[in-house]
Amino acid sequence: MQTLTIIRPDDMHLHLRDGDALKAVAPYTARQMGRAVIMPNLKPPVVSVADALAYKARIMAALPEGSAFEPLMTLYLTDQATPELVREAKAAGIVAFKLYPAGATTNSDSGVTDLFKLIPVLEEMAKQGILFLVHGEVTDPEIDIFDREAAFIERVMKPVLAQVRISKVVFEHITTAEAARLVLEARRQRCRLRYPATPPAQPQRPLWSAACRPSFLPARTQSAKPTVRHWSPPLPARKAHKFLPRHRLRATRQIRQRKRLQAALACSAP
Repeated sequence: MQTLTIIRPDDMHLHLRDGDALKAVAPYTARQMGRAVIMPNLKPPVVSVADALAYKARIMAALPEGSAFEPLMTLYLTDQATPELVREAKAAGIVAFKLYPAGATTNSDSGVTDLFKLIPVLEEMAKQGILFLVHGEVTDPEIDIFDREAAFIERVMKPVLAQVRISKVVFEHITTAEAARLVLEARRQRCRLRYPATPPAQPQRPLWSAACRPSFLPARTQSAKPTVRHWSPPLPARKAHKFLPRHRLRATRQIRQRKRLQAALACSAP
């Protein structure tokens, strides 16, 4: 008789929010997960060690009695961050700083306006071994929404990583071939460049494409977020990015289920 034992997984990108939402969601996560990296984009955001510790206490209070779930806390990177904050965060057990470009996504109003001005902070993160979590998209209104991740890679990600040898970068929810290539190149050269990037790739996203645009977006859009069923920036990539080679990005194995997923994740507005 053969037995397959599945170890308890970790959730590497979790939004618990706060208040009633936190109380409702946390028990479900704790039931399935051993640990989770907690996203800090609350309103107001988690910007200090005191904020993170207080938020952790609220999470622990929302867990079922006897739960062994461990929340891994992060800080929201802002223009006011300092190397001293990084050292304080490391001493307090904070695992990462999360980059939200200002105005890019939910509760990102307090996000970073110019990452290049935070090079000393990133250098201290590298020294302390704190992870750098990246929401990668530009907010330039001249850049089409579907091209903002690729533009971020060329304008921000590559130049910053060329300046700072960050020990580990997590390029989150990637949707483009450019992002996959960046990750693969970093892995190949990690002995020299020292920034292996790992994407929590979401397999349904490469199955969407700009072909979905007519149902909920104008030909080019700089408008506010529309009301649609499956909106979750960064937006799905263009058609050319849908079929990344299976041996190069493990998550795209599920492209074999493309027809079923497209039916379940219809991009038409409700």
